Parts: sequence; C-alpha cells; structure tokens
Amino acid sequence: VYILYTSGSTGTPKGIVHTHRNILHNIRNYTNAFRITPDDRLTLLHSCSFASSTVDIFCALLNGAALYPWEVREEGMSGLASWVLDQEITLLTWVPSLFRQFAAALESGQEFPSLRLLVLGSEPVSRRDFELYRRHFPSSCLFANKLGTTETGCFRLFIAGPETEIPGSLVPAGYAVE
Repeated sequence: VYILYTSGSTGTPKGIVHTHRNILHNIRNYTNAFRITPDDRLTLLHSCSFASSTVDIFCALLNGAALYPWEVREEGMSGLASWVLDQEITLLTWVPSLFRQFAAALESGQEFPSLRLLVLGSEPVSRRDFELYRRHFPSSCLFANKLGTTETGCFRLFIAGPETEIPGSLVPAGYAVE
C-alpha cells in the first residue's frame, strides 16, 4: 500500500513497506478496540508522513467515518479547542507533547460533549497526562495509550476510564493486540 521511512533512531532511516494485509489487520484491531462506526468524527493532527496518521486515515475511510484534518504547524494550537467542539469530534488522537499544550490552554469548565475517546501515543504517556484527561474531558470519554512502531503498527494498547487508577508515574503500555 505504501512505504514509510523510520526516524533513523537506529542510525539510518529505512523504508518500511506496509501491505494491504498489514493495514487491514491493524485497522481491524483499532476498529474493534475503539468501536469505530460511521457516526465517528476522527481528527488528523499528524503529518501524513507520520505512521500514526495512517491509522486515523484508514480508520475513517474503512469504517465510513469522517476525517477532520487540522494543520498544527500552520494553524497552531489557538482555536483548536473551539474547532474540536464545533466539529463535534468523537475521537481525538495525538502525541502527548501536543496534548499537554492543548490541555494547558483550555479554559476551566470547557467541555467536549461529543468526544468519546482520547488516544495518545508515539511518546511516553505520564500520569499527569491522564490527570489532564480527567480534568478536561467528560466522564463518558475514554482514554487510550497506544504503543507501536513504524514497522509494526500498534502492538500494545491500554484503555482506561476516568475512575481508573494509574499506580506509577507512567500510564501502562497495556496489553498486546491481536
């Protein structure tokens, strides 16, 4: 289907070929875990050259859901909260560092009633991130930490609700996906 290049953390970036079968396998795992339906509205906050963007794109396309791109580099974080609210986003996916900036700019009491799932990944997720989720998102919204690589896609997933206790300083990487 496509080739993505790794960041080069091992010394040299390498092209990773993703097949139709691999994409379908990964998207089935996300569809089932996140219960994605045609009623969902997913964000695309990553560059299309970032492995996580393929999840957002294909989850929307293969499930009949809507995909809402926001160019963080061009549009910045200002206005993002209003946009999420106005577009009635149901599934918000991004990296923890951007989530922290977003949450820090939220006004007290600002709510996102349509949001049912907040997904963080690609960087370590801290208990502080989980507390920001608890503080700013409705009790009906779930929190997910996903762990994966450019080579494999997601291979561990942790889904929690607002009552979940996080014992350490980091949110667990979770359980192996199929």
